[in-house]
Amino acid sequence: QILNLEDLEIAEYRKCLSKVFSGFIFDKMIQTANGFDLKVLHDNPDLISTDKKDINDLIMQTTTVKGNRIRQLDSLSEILLKADHLIDLIQKEYHLK
Repeated sequence: QILNLEDLEIAEYRKCLSKVFSGFIFDKMIQTANGFDLKVLHDNPDLISTDKKDINDLIMQTTTVKGNRIRQLDSLSEILLKADHLIDLIQKEYHLK
């Protein structure tokens, strides 16, 4: 369920992104020689839209995705601590190193 929600949020984010930024510009930015990476362009390409609503929609979607990522990191950190504690308990119980 969480993955489905995340997929929907990313899809909405991409829709908003494409209203403001040019796909041709993103294509120029993609570097694949060393895996997927984005290179910085040295010019300042025009936005497709400078409409305040489009830009606000993009900011809202970006903030939503960012907030979810932060919550996921917090949850994963908590899970990692619990896993470390469980490993310690198992090692003590079974006299493992």
